[in-house]
Formats: sequence, C-alpha cells, structure tokens
Amino acid sequence: MKKIIFSLAIIGMVAGVVAGGTWAYFTNQAEVSGNTFATGSADLSIRGYGTVESSWGTDSVDFTTEWDSLYPGWEESYDIRLRNDSTSEIGLDVVPFIEITNNDHDNLRHILTMKFVDEDENTRSPEMTLADWRNNEDALEYIDNNDNGERWSVTFRWPETGENQNHLQNSSSIAFNLIFDGIQQNESPLTRVTNIDTGYSRSTDIQDVIDNANSGDTILVPKGEYVGDLSIDIESLTIKSDDSYWGVATLKDSLVEITGDNVLFENFKMREYEVATGGNPVVNVNAENVTVNELDLYMDSFVGNQPYEIRVQNNAHGAQVLNSVIDRGFIGGHPAISLGGADNVLIEGNRIAENGASAIGGDMGENLVLRNNIVYNGYDEGIWISGSDEDITIEGNIIHNYSIGDPGSEAIKIVSAPASVNGVATHSLMADEILTSNPGVESVYLEWRNEVKTQ
Repeated sequence: MKKIIFSLAIIGMVAGVVAGGTWAYFTNQAEVSGNTFATGSADLSIRGYGTVESSWGTDSVDFTTEWDSLYPGWEESYDIRLRNDSTSEIGLDVVPFIEITNNDHDNLRHILTMKFVDEDENTRSPEMTLADWRNNEDALEYIDNNDNGERWSVTFRWPETGENQNHLQNSSSIAFNLIFDGIQQNESPLTRVTNIDTGYSRSTDIQDVIDNANSGDTILVPKGEYVGDLSIDIESLTIKSDDSYWGVATLKDSLVEITGDNVLFENFKMREYEVATGGNPVVNVNAENVTVNELDLYMDSFVGNQPYEIRVQNNAHGAQVLNSVIDRGFIGGHPAISLGGADNVLIEGNRIAENGASAIGGDMGENLVLRNNIVYNGYDEGIWISGSDEDITIEGNIIHNYSIGDPGSEAIKIVSAPASVNGVATHSLMADEILTSNPGVESVYLEWRNEVKTQ
C-alpha cells in the first residue's frame, strides 16, 4: 500500500537574514547602570483548514492525516494560514520546507510533488518533489508583525509521466513534516516597498521609495497591486518585482516616466491604463541606456486614442526593450513599441498581439536592432520603419495574421532607404535579405523602391 503521512509544524527563528539593509536587531548596549533590557521573541503561528478547522498553534497545528492507495495521477490538497505573533516589532519571511521522518527507500520522495496555491487559485511556488523541498530556502510570503498571512492551499500530486512504475505498488510509503521557518526581516525602505494588501516594510508608496533612493539602489516590489504614476529620475536605479516571493507586482492605472540614465525597469504587470489618453506612453523611455525587461501589458478595451505602450524617445540612445508581452483588444492609435530615432536601440524577444496599429513602428536610428519578436493578429504592418541612411538589423522575427484592418499592408514596411540591412547595402538585395533572415515573415514592402516581395 502506498501511503503518505503528512503533518504540519513551525519553527520560529529569532535571528535571520537582513535583506538589502544594514538594520541591527535584537541587540542592546547601555552605559548607565541600573537599566534592564529584555528581548522580545519571533513567533509564527499556524492554523489548518481541513474537515474541521484547527485552532491556532504556535509550535505545531494538531493535524496529521494519512492518504492511502496513491497512484500516478493522484492529487490532494490541504489549506493552511500563518500568523506573525512575534512580541517584537519584526516582520517574518516564511520559508517552507519538508522534513522526511521515515525511510521510503528514496522512492516516493522523488516522485510526489508539492506546490502552494493562493485563494485566487494562482500557483505561487514552484512545483517540486518532496526531496527538493527539503532544501528550499525561498520565502513563500512576508508577514508583518501581528498580521495574518494568506490562506494557502498546499497541493500534493503524483505526476503522470507515462513511465512504468509498477515497482512502487504495495511497497512504498512516506511520512514527513511540512515545516515553516519564520525568519526575521528588517528591510531598508530604500530596497523594499509596501504591498498594499499585506504590508511589507517601511514605505507605503513606490514613488516615495524612488524619491528617497540613491544612484545604484535596487527597489524590490513584492506581489500586490499598486496604483499611481511613477517618475524614475534616479540614475542607475533598478526597480523590479521581487520574484523571491513567487509573484509579480501589478501596476494599475499607471504611467511610468523614465528620465534617469542606466535604469533597469523589470518584471511588472501593467493593467487598466486608461490614464494614457491623447497618445501618452504607458512606459516612456526618455534617457540613455535604459532597459525595459519582462513587462506584461494588457488592456481589453479602450475609449479614445490608443496609447503607445512603450515609447523610446529620440534621445534614449542605448535603450533596450526585451522579453515583454503586449496584448491589446482594440483598434486604432499608435504602435505598441514606438521608436523615436535614438541610436543603438535593441528591441528583442517581445510578443505583441491584437495591436491596433503597427506593432513596432517609428523612426530608425543608427544600429537599430529588431530581433526575435513575435507579432500576430495585427491591425496594420507588424514592423513599420521610417527615417533613412542608417545601419539596421532585422532578423528572426515572426509576423503572422497582420493587416486585419488594412488588407494592403505587408508584414514589414520600410519607408525610406537605410544605409544597410543586416550588413547588405545594395538596395535591390535588401528585400531578399529581410525575408531570408526572417523566415517567419511572409512579405516585405520597401516603399522608397515601390517593391513588394513575398515568401
């Protein structure tokens, strides 16, 4: 009989990791005699939600279950919630891991998997084997002092692999504890911001953190929803979602203006940006050597003139727009990624769907590179470039189901003559070179030559 015996436990750690700051904690020093100092404690409590809801337990919850007759494809879940009952004003990172309490001959521990799913049924952790969870060091969530954490569904599964696993029949069982470390965190306000849903550190506003940052700082934004515009004018600043908490921060109704050189803006969802009226960009790159990476922009309806999702201005030399997803369900307006003619711009690895105008469009600058972008269900051309006499690179792009609104549009349109395309300077060979270097592109139109070629 294959059996899993599962229990829950907690370890509350007083000393832990300081993330990104220089805060001292649980220390004291005094020179005046007669004073008494007493330390508080870190205390993490747990509650289980099974057939009967358990009471809060500070060492372990009174819950042990046995699941029998496991098989490939088996799956079970159990709900828990954690609470920070520390007597000191400290927040706790919650780090889950597995402690195997019997010897299962190294069978089931390498087969059964575990993951954490939140109340909105979003998977918020990797799905790993019990053996791998033994060595986990990544935090599941952060819980502020005297606050409850999220309600989690812990899901155990025996994945179907298609392989013969008859050797496990009626012979294997496993017993283990699911343990949560509560690790003290005192973050610097210049490196972490507050999740408006759960509370995270010492600031409640991303812009406030930016305004107090210094060049070279990193701002990590935990999973949550944030409303309001951002102005990033600090040079060499990094601002990104804190993916150590297995979630991506969402910016809602936000316009982002980047005027500081060497900024990295990374890994955010952006939603409901109706504020981008009159052609204002959602993300406006207006400085040199800025990298915009792994953004996810989506709007399923829009009233008025569709905005630029990402605008690279003419002075944004060295800008990079990478690995981002832009999905729009309306027509009309501006290119999703707009080019202002800056030099040494790289647009690579992006996916653009349902774009209401050209997906990537604008003025070429010297050494413009458009590489490995995917465009589909477009209203006009996939790529539309004007300007002239510059060396540009267009390679590895995939463009299909374009020109929905304008049947005469081609996949790629170049208005004026560049100095070279992919190193080819002969005008009569440029169209063939573009098609050869972009096998996922059906057609190209060189307007200055009035030449259309297809493949």
